Amino acid sequence: MPRVCTVCDHPERAAIDLALVGGEAFRDIAGRSGLAKSAIGRHRADHLPATLADAAEPDKAAAGTDLLREVRDARACLELLAEVEGELDRR
Repeated sequence: MPRVCTVCDHPERAAIDLALVGGEAFRDIAGRSGLAKSAIGRHRADHLPATLADAAEPDKAAAGTDLLREVRDARACLELLAEVEGELDRR
């Protein structure tokens, strides 16, 4: 019987996919989601490319665009947070 992907079954799958697309480290995602780092890696290798490829289909293009926008927004927020934390450390 095939193994069920714990990431695909996870209630926070969209956030996990977003973090993976944004290049976040597997260990950080695993720690936050309670999943194994290896499960995150398998999901990225086996399931995430298919999800992104699906976005190329006309009826799914909007979802892909939204995902990309969310990744960019999340990255900008993380950069701003790092700047603020750096400023607080300097005080």
